[in-house]
This record gives sequence, C-alpha cells and structure tokens, in this order.
Amino acid sequence: MDIMVTIPNNKLDDIQKEEEKVADAIKNGKSINYFWCVSKRPKNLHIGDKVYFIWNKAMRGYHKVVGFDTNMKCTTTGNQYKGCCIILDPIFHDIEYPIPMNGFRGFRYVK
Repeated sequence: MDIMVTIPNNKLDDIQKEEEKVADAIKNGKSINYFWCVSKRPKNLHIGDKVYFIWNKAMRGYHKVVGFDTNMKCTTTGNQYKGCCIILDPIFHDIEYPIPMNGFRGFRYVK
C-alpha cells in the first residue's frame, strides 16, 4: 500500500541538491541510493509500492520503493539515519496535477 510523506520547508534545499546529484549519477550511468527515513517501518508498505511527496502545500509526485534498511548515511548532508530507511528508485515521477493538501509529520497511507 502506498504512503505519503511531507518534505519540511527547511529541507527543500537539501532535497533539491539530492535530486540534482541523482540526476547527474543517472546521466553518467552510476548507481545511487536514494532514501527516505521514518521512525518505524510502515507495515503495509512493500517493494514496488509508491512513496508520494508533499511540499509547498501539495502532493507533487512519487518514488517507487525498491528496498528497506535500518541505517543509512546521506551523501549530500552527511547525516546518519536510523529507524526505517525506505530505499527508493532514484527516478521521481511528477503527478500531472499537484493535489492541494497540508503537510504533516510521519507518514500516512494513500487510499
């Protein structure tokens, strides 16, 4: 089952840098891990499901889930993350018409 998460406004610059790094790696034929961490693993989230992202008061797109880990380090910020790290396909899929909604903490299942 798909989930949605919010990118906090204070993290948007880091996310943009990560997206640029991912795009460069793909362009150069390199493999890169892209991930999003939550405090606990969503029980109904599986490989192949989607993680939708909300920022600037709208759901704007998604990444597909390709795996899970419990300890990862961000190569952009150097931050170490523990908990449930959801490993994502590096390709971001824009949704054609962003869906207005307020942000929230944690994750929610998409119905």
